[in-house]
Amino acid sequence: SAAGDASESTTPCSTLPQRPSGVIIKNPRYIHTQCLSSSCSSTTLKAYDYDSALEDSMLMDAALSVEFPTFFDLENFQTLLLPTSENKPLDATALKGIQMMLQETGSRILANHLTRIDLELTVGTDSCRPWENEPGVGVKSGIEMAALPMGSQIRMDLIERTQCLKLLVAVTILTCATEGER
Repeated sequence: SAAGDASESTTPCSTLPQRPSGVIIKNPRYIHTQCLSSSCSSTTLKAYDYDSALEDSMLMDAALSVEFPTFFDLENFQTLLLPTSENKPLDATALKGIQMMLQETGSRILANHLTRIDLELTVGTDSCRPWENEPGVGVKSGIEMAALPMGSQIRMDLIERTQCLKLLVAVTILTCATEGER
């Protein structure tokens, strides 16, 4: 057996001296004069006035309640694939147009376009970085903003884009007439 097992120890546990273990942390908000005078760190822990209202106001200032608009402008969106007067869900002419465009366009061009749009969302463009104009935010990219509590709209935009791409792929595959088109 390994050296130091409790079953092989010659000294009973009750005779071992008890060492204080752990870390003792003194709360500077609660300073008891009798305990502090006997403390070794009485010179470092000075008594000070604690203002809870001031600390609460500082915490509220730190948690900015900034909301950013969505990147997608659905009201003004225009495309050559959809009719301008009325957009019906699963419009046959729009689906055929998308299928033809996907078949005629090279995979590298499609990948470059999707990557460019993703980068505009996550990194931002020179014209579209709403977080740079907000004082106190200090964020340089959309991916950094998405990690912050105030970046909920950017997170929702990214999730919505991913879900729409998933739906586009599923609908495109399911609406193909033949196995060769799929």
